[in-house]
Amino acid sequence: MAARGSGSSKSVSKDEFVKIRKRDLERLTTETMQIKDFLPKILNGEFLESFHQREAAEATLEKREQENEQLRLDCDHFKARLKIAQADCQKEREEKLASRLQLNEARQQLLQQAEYCTEMGAAVCTLLWRVSSNEESVKFILGGSKAEKFFNIVGQTIESFVKSLDGSVKEQQNLDSDENQFVLAMAGIVTSKSHS
Repeated sequence: MAARGSGSSKSVSKDEFVKIRKRDLERLTTETMQIKDFLPKILNGEFLESFHQREAAEATLEKREQENEQLRLDCDHFKARLKIAQADCQKEREEKLASRLQLNEARQQLLQQAEYCTEMGAAVCTLLWRVSSNEESVKFILGGSKAEKFFNIVGQTIESFVKSLDGSVKEQQNLDSDENQFVLAMAGIVTSKSHS
């Protein structure tokens, strides 16, 4: 190696040595030492901050995934409950329809029975009215406690018939209807009984 400042600098390349002042070298050395001290702190701080941000983001992502999974489970649960509720609703509709059909059948049967009872009552009361013209037959048929029961039935029937008129006489009412014949026959029997 050649000494600095000697004339043999031809053998040494210029890139290997640089001439600087001692004060600049000390300042450069101080700055280098400061960078060595502060750079790890800065990098570690930034690295730790980004690491914490990454961990927080991963935790948030994991929490969101858990929430999404819970929402999926809840959704599946509600779908299952909806299907059960729809099945129950359909079953109730079918039962309600069946009940309505049974109710309509029962109404029809009740109407038929009411018509039959009215026709039969009209016929029986008409016969009884005709028989009641004979005083002995009236005493025989309505003797004892039977008369009181019969008059109670007659009173209830006539009262119900009058209430069904709603206080207003219906125009063009069919006097030959079974209902009218039934009530008139009962009134006739009472009249015949009162004369005997």
